[in-house]
This record gives sequence, C-alpha cells and structure tokens, in this order.
Amino acid sequence: MPAAPPVQPVPNARGTPPSAQVQSLARISAERPGLRKQLIASTLNHGRELLISLARVTGGWIGWTPTNLRGIAEQLAFVTLDERSLRRIGDIEQAALVNRALESCIAAGSIGTTFAKLSHSLGFRSALRDALLELRTAGVTPEQVARSTTEASPSRELAALLAAYEQLLLAGNLADSATLFCVALEV
Repeated sequence: MPAAPPVQPVPNARGTPPSAQVQSLARISAERPGLRKQLIASTLNHGRELLISLARVTGGWIGWTPTNLRGIAEQLAFVTLDERSLRRIGDIEQAALVNRALESCIAAGSIGTTFAKLSHSLGFRSALRDALLELRTAGVTPEQVARSTTEASPSRELAALLAAYEQLLLAGNLADSATLFCVALEV
C-alpha cells in the first residue's frame, strides 16, 4: 500500500493551523480511509470536539467513532455483569448511593461529628463522593484506608463510609464504575 500523502494543515478562520492532535487524526484518516477507527478520549465530548476539528480540516470524519475508557469497559463487561446479575448504575445513582452510605454512617455513629456537621454541604458531599470513587477505582479497601491513616485523621472516616457504600452495592447487586473496570479487566 503506498504511503498516504502528507496532510497539509488547513488554517482555521483565525488563520492558525490545526493542533498536532488534529493533524495526526488527519494523517491517520488519509492512511486508512476505509477502516473503522476509534478515538479514545478522556470524555466523549472531548472526542467529538476533536472529530469536529478534524472535519473542518479534511471535510469529514467518516469511519471515526469517539469513545472513552468507560465505554470500552462497558462493552467488555456487558455479558459478565449480566451473568453475575449485576446492574450497572450511572453517575446520579452512584451519588445517591454515596449519600445513603453517609447518612447510614451518621445514623450508626460510625463516623465522627465533623463529617456529620459538614454533611449538609453539597460541596462536602461532592468531595466525599469523588474521594470515595477514586479509592474504589484504585482498588483500595476500607481496611487499607483504616491501616494507613491515624485515629485523628479525617481520612480515617472514609474507611467506614467506603465499607457502607460497598455494602449498599452488594445488597442491591449494583455495579459502579470501579466494579465495571474490574470486571472488564477480568474478561
């Protein structure tokens, strides 16, 4: 197969050339015009924006599909999740589950009064959710959090919250993003 001709950068309306990413996409499109190609981006919207920029340079983005790691993991884990009777939850349900875990920890007294006082703040709940989901995605267990923090550390509170969240997932046969990635890696 002969080498594709180099793609000449086409300036945008302001006269600036396209980014190196878009130039690379244009080169790949020219080298493989009839093949399906996946653009893996941090988010679907970022991938779409890159492909729109590609279309401005080359006139189209036929053959390209934007995706992200979560989308790939969903495809890989689809059958296995069904076999295990696990239902995939989205971001909104995930946030609600973290909130339920926080409320149950407050009611049980398994977390300190500082978390209970701050629990009315939406920003605090968002920060807790992000920390909790990062720990889950990294594969950190509640026991590891408890062992690696001191008694007086606010981070210690995350151990109880993480345990309560994982119990809610198990009780409902639910799969969050961390579960999804783990199952996808098993396939």
